[in-house]
Amino acid sequence: MKPALALPTRRMLTKIEAANYVGFKSTTGFAAWCPVAPVKIGANILYDVRAIDRWLDSLSNQPAPQPKRRFADRAGNVDDN
Repeated sequence: MKPALALPTRRMLTKIEAANYVGFKSTTGFAAWCPVAPVKIGANILYDVRAIDRWLDSLSNQPAPQPKRRFADRAGNVDDN
């Protein structure tokens, strides 16, 4: 069993880090598929983790998870008094 990948501790990632975060083995594949534009900060060209996450979320055609309802709510026994 593979160990779980740690979430990035920084908001901005290099191209190599961003490719690894998404699961690409090379930056070439990442650049070809990822529509997230990098941000230039000084001499650094970096990718915003939040923008990458939004892109990945848009790929899943899954609705956002709904909060779990209490058993009493599901059973129709709601007493708000």
